Amino acid sequence: PTLSTTTVFCAYAENGCSVMAEHLLDSVFSEKSFFPRKNTDLVNYDYVPITCDDGSILNCLHIRASSDKTLIFFHGNGEIIEDYVPITCDDGSILNCLHIRASSDKTLIFFHGNGEIIEDYISNSNFLDEFTKNIGFNLFLVEYRGYGRSTGVPKLVKMLDDARKIHEYVNSFYSEKSIFVYGRSIGSLFAINFASLFPNIGGLVVESGFSNLKWWVRMIQSRSSDIPEEILEQVDTECDTFFNHREKLSVYEGPLLVLHAQDDHIVPFSNAQDLFDWSKSTDKKLVAFELGRHSPRTWNPEQYWLSLCEFFGCGQKETPWRVPRCLLWTGGVLVGLGAAAKWFSPAHRQ
Repeated sequence: PTLSTTTVFCAYAENGCSVMAEHLLDSVFSEKSFFPRKNTDLVNYDYVPITCDDGSILNCLHIRASSDKTLIFFHGNGEIIEDYVPITCDDGSILNCLHIRASSDKTLIFFHGNGEIIEDYISNSNFLDEFTKNIGFNLFLVEYRGYGRSTGVPKLVKMLDDARKIHEYVNSFYSEKSIFVYGRSIGSLFAINFASLFPNIGGLVVESGFSNLKWWVRMIQSRSSDIPEEILEQVDTECDTFFNHREKLSVYEGPLLVLHAQDDHIVPFSNAQDLFDWSKSTDKKLVAFELGRHSPRTWNPEQYWLSLCEFFGCGQKETPWRVPRCLLWTGGVLVGLGAAAKWFSPAHRQ
């Protein structure tokens, strides 16, 4: 209780006892906030540049396995190999992002959720197939510091600056108006920041996103009783400084789509309502999924993709008709009651 705030901070700082060494959100809370995963469960692969006689470069993919045999594969016309792109940050950290090109003049920059890596969206789910079929844009999947094949350590504040390097690369291929940004869960922090830095982008999508970081910090603090109250007061100030989404959404006035499940158990639905209300956009929409918890795409695939198609102007896509879940439940109950009535009927007992 007698320690000064400066002394308390020195106990937490990673770079000595200088108060200016690092933001408190980075030195104290980043390690408790992020759950980075690496690609240890994947096969070993490299992108290999093959230089032709005329100077053209073939960016080939070499996948290694425990075998003494190799298959050289020449793909068909109109097909591509995904391109992993190293984005070098100001401090030397490298973001190993994935650039998937399509026959489109529009591009979506995707910031994934916490505990996820970009391979979850290209190999362990049907996201890429559905995105290609329904949306058809070029896709740029951002890999955070310390995640996947990226280097460095995830830091809440420091990662905000990575948006400039990502924009520099993507904007070298596509005009700003043709760039859309998507942020899921913790990725919403970086997507909203991106939109505020480059307000002329084509559109912003926020799925299960944060409107305020203070409640997240308080939740972490409730699980980590070793964080003094003096530190929390300074952290609240940093949240207002670096993650003021009300202010950032007043800068960005472009199209906005907010996707959130009403029963989200991680990021309460009130966050979505705040983001929608704070937005100065005249072209905004809030899609409130009745069910879905923190993964509305998994629970509501048809409504999810139709909402994106409408927002991106892709037209109405055909989706297979399915029996509504409530009807299935009702039917199951009726069948069960019918079976029970038959079982307990006098005729059956005889």
